[in-house]
Amino acid sequence: MVMTVEKLESCSNWDEELESFGGGIFLSSTWISVISNNERKPVYLRFIEDDKPVALIGGIELPVKNGPAKQLFFYSGIASGNTNTQIVRECKTALYEYAQRCGYQRVSMRSYDDHSYLHARLRQFKERERIEYVYYLDRDNKQFYKCFDRDLRRRVRKAK
Repeated sequence: MVMTVEKLESCSNWDEELESFGGGIFLSSTWISVISNNERKPVYLRFIEDDKPVALIGGIELPVKNGPAKQLFFYSGIASGNTNTQIVRECKTALYEYAQRCGYQRVSMRSYDDHSYLHARLRQFKERERIEYVYYLDRDNKQFYKCFDRDLRRRVRKAK
């Protein structure tokens, strides 16, 4: 059983297929078309095992710091519709090999919609914890400023 990556040339039935894999809005063709432009080309990838699609991911191809190198950028994780983390791990391995083969310098997967997808750690992918902050904007400026920790307040003063 070898996992392969197939790049789709069109997104004609992408959303229907994505729905069957439990994919969210950040993998939808609507989202990808909105963030695409001349430099940011849409990319739709299907993961296949034993001639059967097992997962999907969609995003954009863009230059690395406006240079000749290119990268794959995804706003969300791999949609597999499966509860087996091993499949997601195999998909990530196949994606890593695909990126190397196609000359991509980097693959980024953002954690938007992350709660919907399985986590599968892989040595080749560096993980960063994403932290969410909630600030109440109905307070005055001094109270709002006190919501920030000391180090962040120091960095804001330094930046000013």
